[in-house]
Amino acid sequence: MTLSELRNEYRPYDSMPAFDEGFADYQLSNTSFGARYHGVAGQAWDRGYECAMRWARYLRNKPELLRDKFTAAGAVRNKVAKASGRTKRPFLIED
Repeated sequence: MTLSELRNEYRPYDSMPAFDEGFADYQLSNTSFGARYHGVAGQAWDRGYECAMRWARYLRNKPELLRDKFTAAGAVRNKVAKASGRTKRPFLIED
């Protein structure tokens, strides 16, 4: 699935500016901004908010994206450790 395919499910609301604002508000964790819209614009904001929520859930549950994210983070962590002269790898303490 791509973001454009997901946005297509929300036609014709996805072409409205309120849709993009709802999408951005979800990413910024702003839930109260939708109250400024009424009628069709309010529906577009709500659809944009929902679209962003679904997109975030999709990215969170996609295994290959998670693997790539952790691999990239590990590579950066190792590069920083080498540059700082640390030879031991950090560890986590679990409760």
